[in-house]
Amino acid sequence: MAVDNGVLLVEALYSFKGKNNDELCFSKGDIITVTQKEEGGWWEGTLSDKTGWFPSNYVKEYKASDCGSISPQHADTELISPQHSQQQQIYRNLVLKDILESERNHVADLQGFLSLHLASLHKAELLSEAEYKQLVGNLEEVTLTHSHLVSSLEEQSERPSRDQRIGGAFLTMAPQLQNAHKVYCSNHPRAVCMLEKYKDELNSFMECQGATRPGIMLLTTALSKPFRRLDKYAGMLQEYERHLEEGHPDRGDTQRSSHVYKELA
Repeated sequence: MAVDNGVLLVEALYSFKGKNNDELCFSKGDIITVTQKEEGGWWEGTLSDKTGWFPSNYVKEYKASDCGSISPQHADTELISPQHSQQQQIYRNLVLKDILESERNHVADLQGFLSLHLASLHKAELLSEAEYKQLVGNLEEVTLTHSHLVSSLEEQSERPSRDQRIGGAFLTMAPQLQNAHKVYCSNHPRAVCMLEKYKDELNSFMECQGATRPGIMLLTTALSKPFRRLDKYAGMLQEYERHLEEGHPDRGDTQRSSHVYKELA
């Protein structure tokens, strides 16, 4: 298989039009950057910034000597220098650092809200047990799921750059996050009812706890925080993908994760 600066290149023997959105479409003669070689006849590769799966028997080893020049759309692949790849890695590490810090802060905020404000409210018995559960929903489960995402991202960040699977970690966690947030979203109208029903009592209680007037605003804002978080992931992953080399094994999962979280939001 042709290797250019550690990047695997293949040439399309036939045109291929994928039927699924995670499959790569290409024309005969296109030069594809391979990202993953899996058993079973399907490989993953990148062409014109799109990464997807394709049948491996549709391609052959690319040899630059086979033709005198390469089309402009493939020039970037051929001209990737070690310096450019190193710069991409530096920027990618910065983006990853921001993602991790942001997610840690999100989990810390949720944990603080649960352990300080909601625990005090529960202890005060201002609401009945059933009403308190309607107000809080499954926020503990949501918080725990996000903490698992942090752990997964931290584990990946400790690996060598080439072996990191940040997009893969987000993709793996997507079903758990979706389930937790689906339950939380379905309960939110009940939480709003509790906020309306006990508006005056909650205002007074939260202000006694040190919240800025109107005290209920702290509850309203904190309880809507999970919704606002989901909106951010697609953009984070798109920015991370921008700094992934065309042949990085995590490129496909990062691209797919971005689409998945855009749908979740």
